[in-house]
Amino acid sequence: MSESSSPATPSRGRPSTPAITFSALAIVLFTIWTVLVATGVLDGMDRATLAPVPVFEARSVQIAAAISIVFSPPILLLVLLCLAWWASRRRLHNLTVSLILAAIPGTAINWLMKLLIADPRPPQRLPLLTVFGPSYPAEHLSSVAMVALMVGATVVVSRQDRIVVWTWQVIGLLAVLLLGLCSWWLRSNWLADLIGGVLLGVAVAAVSLMVARVRVLPREGLIAMAMSRQTPVTAVDGAPEARCAIIYNPSKIVDEAAFRRHVDYELSRHQFVRTLWLPTTVDEPGRGLAEVAISKSVGLVLVAGGDGTVRSVCDGMAGSGIPLGIVPAGTGNLLARNLGIPRDERAAIDVAFDGQTRKIDLVKLRVDDQPETQHFAVMGGMGFDAAVFEQTNADLKKAVGSAAYFVAGAQAAGFEPFAASVQIDDHPPVSRRLSVAVIGNVGFLQAGIELFPDARPDDGVLDVILASPRTLRDWARILTTVLAVRGTDEHLVRRRGKRISITAEEPVAYQLDGDTIGHARRLVASVDAQALTLRVPDQSYERHNPLGNLRRSAPEQS
Repeated sequence: MSESSSPATPSRGRPSTPAITFSALAIVLFTIWTVLVATGVLDGMDRATLAPVPVFEARSVQIAAAISIVFSPPILLLVLLCLAWWASRRRLHNLTVSLILAAIPGTAINWLMKLLIADPRPPQRLPLLTVFGPSYPAEHLSSVAMVALMVGATVVVSRQDRIVVWTWQVIGLLAVLLLGLCSWWLRSNWLADLIGGVLLGVAVAAVSLMVARVRVLPREGLIAMAMSRQTPVTAVDGAPEARCAIIYNPSKIVDEAAFRRHVDYELSRHQFVRTLWLPTTVDEPGRGLAEVAISKSVGLVLVAGGDGTVRSVCDGMAGSGIPLGIVPAGTGNLLARNLGIPRDERAAIDVAFDGQTRKIDLVKLRVDDQPETQHFAVMGGMGFDAAVFEQTNADLKKAVGSAAYFVAGAQAAGFEPFAASVQIDDHPPVSRRLSVAVIGNVGFLQAGIELFPDARPDDGVLDVILASPRTLRDWARILTTVLAVRGTDEHLVRRRGKRISITAEEPVAYQLDGDTIGHARRLVASVDAQALTLRVPDQSYERHNPLGNLRRSAPEQS
């Protein structure tokens, strides 16, 4: 493997030190405050600060009651869930997880604490439909503090302008103070309960962000937050005026404005200038755009799209030596999955700019007697799998994701096996009837299914699987064998080699990296060793992600 030319980054497999420190501090403060409440140490403070008896006819009391009802915990919970849906649509998967954790387990923790402490509410309080149960911790305050922090994190993660960030911070603080004042004025909670609610909301939000690995604070901590705009990182390739090319599939980018904000932020940090923004089209899926980027002597290329876009760009980048960063934006995202590149848009962009630089193999493919070769990075094959991909409805795949393949699989159930001759390296060719013939550069399919147990993206060897089931029972046995990883079956053959040739008697559908390209009689695949330079997560992250282990030993000899 080549050495990294980018700055070393901390592990993305565990939360950052600032996140752990802040979460631990929030938990400790809430725990100490809860002990003080439970032991009655703060009873004197509560009695001394108890609000006057509320009179409903008073306008101030009516306004406070209205605010408490409008910003009740169920409504704030709905806000978090809606925000989670918004983040999910924009492929901010880590943020989505953190919002769901804050919303559902966070609410459960609040009520668990109420039942454990069982602190009665103040006497002569104003009865409201949204205020019931024990008083500690104050549910309104814990909910609004949690929402304020989570919305603030969303604003930061989505790279909003600084004025938007500061505006929300002010709004969030005022919301907490206003709702706290209303709850106190209505005698809904004691003062200690209100403070405990805020501490719980902060703790839940901090832990949710930490567990989901949402980085709100800079990696270097709070001091770097004030200096981040003043101390840009040196350009990735060390050039005084480094250029970057962004090749993206507009149909796969849900929020192009947010995507550009994320990328522009990193471009500014790394002092890239005159960036090339190159959208793909139906006629130009990526290879030609990659060649344009190479001709402009860029120092880094980013590709954002599905498997088809990534394959086409990898084909154009083969042998260039220019680092390629991948931002997964499709359904399968198989190359990214196999390399441990995060599905989260922001995290993937971080890897593209700050990850380690590695070289992996590509598969060079010649189809029939075509003069030009093409490359693929994941898997290519002939037969049933190509028929499934060919019949998969694009709109259905966009709506239900990978489930669309099951529908297509049912439609292709009548696929007839084809007669073919398979030759591996210089061994004699073998003839047999096949339903599936797949050549792989990496090992994993979706859902972590390991099709090629020995495959590594940088080992200089190809893997091939040949399946020839005759009955539905044979299919079931083959599936069981694949799931067992090291299992064997008479209808399933696994082989390895540097050159694999598959010749069918009649044209058969073939696919590359999940896209059916057409029909062909002959495919000849060979290893293009170390052909692609990629940005991947650091070593620590790879060890935490079984799909991302790149082999660092010498290429295996067949």
